[in-house]
Amino acid sequence: MLYKPWVANGRGLDFADPMTNSGWWLYDDGSLRCYRFFANDDSERAQFAPGDPFPPGSSAAAAMMCHYGMVRLERMRRGVRIEWDVCAVDPSALSILKAWLKIRIKVPEIRLRFYYGGWATETYGDSEAALRRVDQLSDYRGSTPSGLIACKDQGIENLDGAKRLLRTAYQRWNESRTDALELFDSPFREIAPYTLSLSEDNAPGNLFYRKVGSHAYIVSYLGREWARDVVGTLSTRGHGDVEFENVVAEPYFDALRTGRPHYGHVRALFDGCGHDPAWVSYQRLVLPYHTPRGQRAVAIAVIPDQDVAIPFLSGKTRNAIN
Repeated sequence: MLYKPWVANGRGLDFADPMTNSGWWLYDDGSLRCYRFFANDDSERAQFAPGDPFPPGSSAAAAMMCHYGMVRLERMRRGVRIEWDVCAVDPSALSILKAWLKIRIKVPEIRLRFYYGGWATETYGDSEAALRRVDQLSDYRGSTPSGLIACKDQGIENLDGAKRLLRTAYQRWNESRTDALELFDSPFREIAPYTLSLSEDNAPGNLFYRKVGSHAYIVSYLGREWARDVVGTLSTRGHGDVEFENVVAEPYFDALRTGRPHYGHVRALFDGCGHDPAWVSYQRLVLPYHTPRGQRAVAIAVIPDQDVAIPFLSGKTRNAIN
Protein backbone atom coordinates (compact mmCIF):
# COMPACT_ATOMS: atom_id res chain seq x y z
CA MET A 1 0.00 0.00 0.00
CA LEU A 2 1.19 3.49 -0.81
CA TYR A 3 0.70 6.58 1.32
CA LYS A 4 1.56 10.21 0.88
CA PRO A 5 4.27 11.36 3.29
CA TRP A 6 3.26 12.01 6.91
CA VAL A 7 -0.32 10.73 6.56
CA ALA A 8 -0.05 6.92 6.83
CA ASN A 9 -2.63 6.02 9.50
CA GLY A 10 -2.77 9.73 10.25
CA ARG A 11 0.73 9.64 11.69
CA GLY A 12 3.24 9.22 8.88
CA LEU A 13 6.73 8.06 9.81
CA ASP A 14 5.95 7.55 13.50
CA PHE A 15 8.72 6.06 15.66
CA ALA A 16 7.11 6.73 19.02
CA ASP A 17 4.65 3.82 18.93
CA PRO A 18 6.32 0.36 18.87
CA MET A 19 3.16 -1.08 17.31
CA THR A 20 3.54 0.99 14.15
CA ASN A 21 5.57 -0.03 11.16
CA SER A 22 9.09 -1.45 11.16
CA GLY A 23 10.16 0.30 8.00
CA TRP A 24 9.28 2.29 4.93
CA TRP A 25 10.19 2.30 1.27
CA LEU A 26 10.32 5.86 -0.05
CA TYR A 27 9.12 5.72 -3.64
CA ASP A 28 10.19 7.69 -6.69
CA ASP A 29 6.74 9.28 -7.00
CA GLY A 30 6.94 10.99 -3.60
CA SER A 31 4.88 8.34 -1.79
CA LEU A 32 5.91 5.71 0.75
CA ARG A 33 5.11 2.11 1.58
CA CYS A 34 5.06 0.86 5.15
CA TYR A 35 5.99 -2.67 6.21
CA ARG A 36 6.40 -4.79 9.32
CA PHE A 37 9.07 -7.35 10.16
CA PHE A 38 6.36 -9.85 11.07
CA ALA A 39 2.81 -10.46 9.86
CA ASN A 40 0.26 -8.10 11.37
CA ASP A 41 -2.70 -9.90 12.96
CA ASP A 42 -4.26 -6.75 14.38
CA SER A 43 -7.30 -6.01 12.24
CA GLU A 44 -7.29 -2.37 13.34
CA ARG A 45 -3.85 -2.01 11.79
CA ALA A 46 -4.53 -4.18 8.77
CA GLN A 47 -3.65 -1.37 6.39
CA PHE A 48 0.03 -1.87 7.20
CA ALA A 49 1.91 -4.22 4.89
CA PRO A 50 2.69 -7.61 6.52
CA GLY A 51 6.36 -7.65 5.61
CA ASP A 52 9.18 -6.09 3.64
CA PRO A 53 8.35 -6.53 -0.06
CA PHE A 54 12.05 -6.22 -0.92
CA PRO A 55 14.10 -7.96 1.83
CA PRO A 56 17.60 -6.63 2.61
CA GLY A 57 20.29 -8.18 0.43
CA SER A 58 17.83 -9.44 -2.18
CA SER A 59 18.12 -8.73 -5.89
CA ALA A 60 14.71 -7.05 -5.68
CA ALA A 61 15.98 -4.61 -3.03
CA ALA A 62 19.03 -3.83 -5.16
CA ALA A 63 16.78 -3.18 -8.16
CA MET A 64 14.54 -0.85 -6.16
CA MET A 65 17.52 1.27 -5.13
CA CYS A 66 19.80 1.01 -8.16
CA HIS A 67 17.21 1.10 -10.95
CA TYR A 68 14.21 2.87 -9.44
CA GLY A 69 16.02 5.20 -7.05
CA MET A 70 14.03 4.23 -3.97
CA VAL A 71 15.17 4.71 -0.36
CA ARG A 72 14.69 2.30 2.55
CA LEU A 73 14.16 3.74 6.05
CA GLU A 74 14.00 1.10 8.77
CA ARG A 75 13.87 0.82 12.55
CA MET A 76 16.81 -0.52 14.51
CA ARG A 77 16.91 -1.32 18.20
CA ARG A 78 18.66 1.97 18.97
CA GLY A 79 17.46 4.12 16.10
CA VAL A 80 16.99 3.97 12.35
CA ARG A 81 18.87 2.73 9.31
CA ILE A 82 18.62 4.50 5.95
CA GLU A 83 19.72 2.81 2.71
CA TRP A 84 20.00 4.18 -0.79
CA ASP A 85 22.14 4.32 -3.93
CA VAL A 86 23.99 7.65 -4.03
CA CYS A 87 24.31 7.73 -7.83
CA ALA A 88 20.83 6.45 -8.69
CA VAL A 89 18.56 7.88 -5.98
CA ASP A 90 15.41 9.53 -7.27
CA PRO A 91 14.99 13.22 -6.29
CA SER A 92 11.44 12.63 -5.04
CA ALA A 93 12.48 9.81 -2.71
CA LEU A 94 15.43 11.88 -1.52
CA SER A 95 13.11 14.81 -0.80
CA ILE A 96 10.95 12.62 1.46
CA LEU A 97 14.05 11.51 3.35
CA LYS A 98 15.30 15.07 3.83
CA ALA A 99 11.86 16.25 4.93
CA TRP A 100 11.75 13.50 7.55
CA LEU A 101 15.22 14.35 8.84
CA LYS A 102 14.24 18.02 9.09
CA ILE A 103 11.58 17.28 11.72
CA ARG A 104 14.54 16.55 14.05
CA ILE A 105 13.19 13.26 15.31
CA LYS A 106 15.05 12.22 18.46
CA VAL A 107 16.67 8.82 18.11
CA PRO A 108 20.01 7.81 19.64
CA GLU A 109 21.45 6.56 16.36
CA ILE A 110 20.92 7.25 12.66
CA ARG A 111 22.86 4.83 10.49
CA LEU A 112 23.37 5.82 6.87
CA ARG A 113 24.13 2.89 4.58
CA PHE A 114 24.70 4.06 1.04
CA TYR A 115 26.01 2.57 -2.18
CA TYR A 116 28.72 4.32 -4.18
CA GLY A 117 30.61 1.66 -6.11
CA GLY A 118 30.31 -0.34 -2.89
CA TRP A 119 28.45 -0.11 0.39
CA ALA A 120 29.51 2.46 2.99
CA THR A 121 28.12 2.81 6.51
CA GLU A 122 28.26 5.92 8.70
CA THR A 123 26.59 6.58 12.04
CA TYR A 124 25.32 9.88 13.44
CA GLY A 125 23.86 10.81 16.81
CA ASP A 126 21.29 13.33 15.61
CA SER A 127 19.13 14.03 12.58
CA GLU A 128 20.75 17.41 11.89
CA ALA A 129 24.18 15.84 11.33
CA ALA A 130 22.63 13.06 9.27
CA LEU A 131 20.80 15.61 7.11
CA ARG A 132 24.03 17.51 6.44
CA ARG A 133 25.64 14.27 5.31
CA VAL A 134 22.70 13.37 3.06
CA ASP A 135 22.95 16.84 1.50
CA GLN A 136 26.66 16.30 0.80
CA LEU A 137 26.02 12.91 -0.77
CA SER A 138 23.23 14.27 -2.97
CA ASP A 139 25.91 16.19 -4.91
CA TYR A 140 27.10 12.87 -6.33
CA ARG A 141 23.83 11.75 -7.85
CA GLY A 142 24.55 10.60 -11.41
CA SER A 143 28.33 10.49 -10.89
CA THR A 144 30.75 7.59 -11.40
CA PRO A 145 32.95 6.43 -8.48
CA SER A 146 36.72 6.96 -8.80
CA GLY A 147 39.80 7.31 -6.59
CA LEU A 148 39.08 4.08 -4.77
CA ILE A 149 42.13 3.59 -2.48
CA ALA A 150 43.77 6.21 -0.26
CA CYS A 151 46.29 5.95 2.58
CA LYS A 152 47.68 8.77 4.70
CA ASP A 153 50.67 8.62 7.03
CA GLN A 154 49.73 10.42 10.25
CA GLY A 155 53.15 10.15 11.86
CA ILE A 156 53.84 8.15 15.01
CA GLU A 157 54.38 11.44 16.85
CA ASN A 158 50.65 12.14 16.42
CA LEU A 159 49.55 8.91 18.06
CA ASP A 160 48.01 10.86 20.95
CA GLY A 161 45.07 11.55 18.64
CA ALA A 162 44.60 7.86 17.80
CA LYS A 163 42.05 5.43 19.20
CA ARG A 164 42.84 4.10 22.67
CA LEU A 165 43.57 0.55 21.49
CA LEU A 166 46.27 1.81 19.14
CA ARG A 167 47.87 3.89 21.87
CA THR A 168 47.86 0.87 24.16
CA ALA A 169 49.38 -1.33 21.45
CA TYR A 170 52.21 1.12 20.86
CA GLN A 171 52.90 1.42 24.58
CA ARG A 172 53.11 -2.37 24.98
CA TRP A 173 55.32 -2.67 21.92
CA ASN A 174 57.62 0.10 23.11
CA GLU A 175 57.95 -1.50 26.54
CA SER A 176 58.67 -5.00 25.25
CA ARG A 177 60.94 -4.47 22.24
CA THR A 178 63.46 -7.24 21.94
CA ASP A 179 65.19 -9.22 19.22
CA ALA A 180 63.43 -12.34 20.47
CA LEU A 181 59.70 -12.00 20.01
CA GLU A 182 58.88 -14.56 22.69
CA LEU A 183 58.22 -11.55 24.93
CA PHE A 184 56.05 -9.84 22.33
CA ASP A 185 52.90 -11.95 22.56
CA SER A 186 52.63 -11.87 26.35
CA PRO A 187 52.20 -8.11 26.87
CA PHE A 188 49.98 -8.01 23.78
CA ARG A 189 47.40 -10.48 25.03
CA GLU A 190 44.77 -7.81 25.64
CA ILE A 191 44.99 -6.47 22.07
CA ALA A 192 45.86 -9.70 20.21
CA PRO A 193 42.20 -10.39 19.29
CA TYR A 194 42.15 -7.06 17.40
CA THR A 195 45.36 -7.51 15.41
CA LEU A 196 46.66 -9.58 12.54
CA SER A 197 50.29 -10.55 12.04
CA LEU A 198 52.26 -11.09 8.85
CA SER A 199 55.76 -12.56 8.61
CA GLU A 200 58.34 -13.19 5.89
CA ASP A 201 58.64 -16.94 6.54
CA ASN A 202 62.12 -17.17 5.00
CA ALA A 203 60.89 -15.48 1.82
CA PRO A 204 62.17 -11.87 1.94
CA GLY A 205 60.01 -9.50 -0.06
CA ASN A 206 56.86 -11.49 0.67
CA LEU A 207 54.53 -11.53 3.63
CA PHE A 208 52.40 -14.42 4.85
CA TYR A 209 49.50 -14.45 7.28
CA ARG A 210 50.81 -15.61 10.66
CA LYS A 211 47.95 -14.84 13.06
CA VAL A 212 44.50 -13.29 12.66
CA GLY A 213 42.74 -12.08 15.79
CA SER A 214 39.12 -13.13 16.20
CA HIS A 215 38.04 -9.46 16.37
CA ALA A 216 40.41 -8.10 13.73
CA TYR A 217 38.62 -5.59 11.50
CA ILE A 218 38.98 -7.69 8.36
CA VAL A 219 37.21 -10.61 10.07
CA SER A 220 34.03 -8.53 10.26
CA TYR A 221 33.98 -8.61 6.45
CA LEU A 222 35.37 -12.03 5.60
CA GLY A 223 34.38 -14.15 8.61
CA ARG A 224 36.06 -16.39 11.16
CA GLU A 225 36.34 -19.35 8.80
CA TRP A 226 38.43 -17.19 6.48
CA ALA A 227 40.57 -16.08 9.46
CA ARG A 228 41.31 -19.69 10.31
CA ASP A 229 42.01 -20.88 6.78
CA VAL A 230 44.15 -17.94 5.63
CA VAL A 231 47.06 -18.56 8.04
CA GLY A 232 50.15 -19.41 6.00
CA THR A 233 48.77 -17.80 2.82
CA LEU A 234 50.67 -15.14 0.88
CA SER A 235 49.19 -11.77 1.85
CA THR A 236 48.41 -10.78 -1.76
CA ARG A 237 46.38 -13.98 -2.16
CA GLY A 238 44.60 -13.87 1.16
CA HIS A 239 41.35 -12.21 0.11
CA GLY A 240 41.38 -11.66 -3.64
CA ASP A 241 41.67 -7.86 -3.75
CA VAL A 242 45.28 -7.67 -4.94
CA GLU A 243 45.17 -3.96 -5.82
CA PHE A 244 43.95 -3.07 -2.34
CA GLU A 245 46.59 -5.23 -0.66
CA ASN A 246 49.45 -3.86 -2.77
CA VAL A 247 48.59 -0.29 -1.81
CA VAL A 248 47.85 -0.74 1.89
CA ALA A 249 50.86 -3.05 2.39
CA GLU A 250 53.53 -0.44 1.62
CA PRO A 251 53.91 0.60 5.30
CA TYR A 252 54.35 -3.07 6.26
CA PHE A 253 57.52 -3.35 4.20
CA ASP A 254 58.71 0.07 5.37
CA ALA A 255 58.33 -1.06 8.98
CA LEU A 256 60.25 -4.27 8.28
CA ARG A 257 63.05 -2.38 6.57
CA THR A 258 63.42 0.43 9.11
CA GLY A 259 62.28 -1.23 12.31
CA ARG A 260 60.04 1.77 12.98
CA PRO A 261 56.28 1.64 13.62
CA HIS A 262 53.75 3.32 11.37
CA TYR A 263 50.53 5.12 12.28
CA GLY A 264 48.16 6.14 9.51
CA HIS A 265 44.65 6.32 8.10
CA VAL A 266 43.11 4.30 5.27
CA ARG A 267 39.96 4.79 3.22
CA ALA A 268 39.33 2.43 0.34
CA LEU A 269 36.88 0.31 -1.58
CA PHE A 270 37.52 -3.28 -0.52
CA ASP A 271 36.42 -6.09 -2.83
CA GLY A 272 37.52 -9.43 -1.46
CA CYS A 273 36.55 -13.10 -1.52
CA GLY A 274 33.41 -12.65 -3.58
CA HIS A 275 31.70 -10.39 -1.04
CA ASP A 276 29.89 -7.23 -2.08
CA PRO A 277 32.37 -4.34 -2.42
CA ALA A 278 32.46 -2.23 0.73
CA TRP A 279 34.02 1.07 1.70
CA VAL A 280 36.36 0.72 4.65
CA SER A 281 37.88 3.53 6.70
CA TYR A 282 40.15 2.97 9.65
CA GLN A 283 43.08 4.04 11.77
CA ARG A 284 45.94 1.55 11.83
CA LEU A 285 49.18 0.94 13.67
CA VAL A 286 51.91 -1.22 12.14
CA LEU A 287 54.44 -2.64 14.62
CA PRO A 288 57.59 -4.47 13.43
CA TYR A 289 59.03 -7.35 15.43
CA HIS A 290 60.89 -10.65 15.14
CA THR A 291 59.30 -14.06 15.58
CA PRO A 292 60.82 -16.60 18.01
CA ARG A 293 62.55 -18.13 14.95
CA GLY A 294 64.09 -14.81 14.04
CA GLN A 295 61.85 -14.04 11.08
CA ARG A 296 60.84 -10.44 10.50
CA ALA A 297 57.15 -9.74 11.04
CA VAL A 298 54.61 -6.99 11.55
CA ALA A 299 51.56 -6.79 13.80
CA ILE A 300 48.76 -4.61 12.43
CA ALA A 301 46.13 -3.15 14.75
CA VAL A 302 43.13 -1.58 13.02
CA ILE A 303 40.22 0.41 14.45
CA PRO A 304 37.34 1.52 12.19
CA ASP A 305 36.80 5.28 12.04
CA GLN A 306 34.42 7.05 9.65
CA ASP A 307 36.16 10.36 10.36
CA VAL A 308 39.69 9.55 9.18
CA ALA A 309 41.77 12.39 7.71
CA ILE A 310 40.88 11.38 4.15
CA PRO A 311 37.77 13.21 2.84
CA PHE A 312 35.07 11.04 1.32
CA LEU A 313 32.24 12.47 -0.77
CA SER A 314 32.37 15.67 1.22
CA GLY A 315 31.20 17.93 -1.59
CA LYS A 316 32.40 18.30 -5.17
CA THR A 317 34.17 21.56 -4.42
CA ARG A 318 36.53 19.82 -2.01
CA ASN A 319 39.50 17.54 -2.54
CA ALA A 320 37.80 14.26 -1.74
CA ILE A 321 37.49 10.74 -3.06
CA ASN A 322 34.99 11.23 -5.85
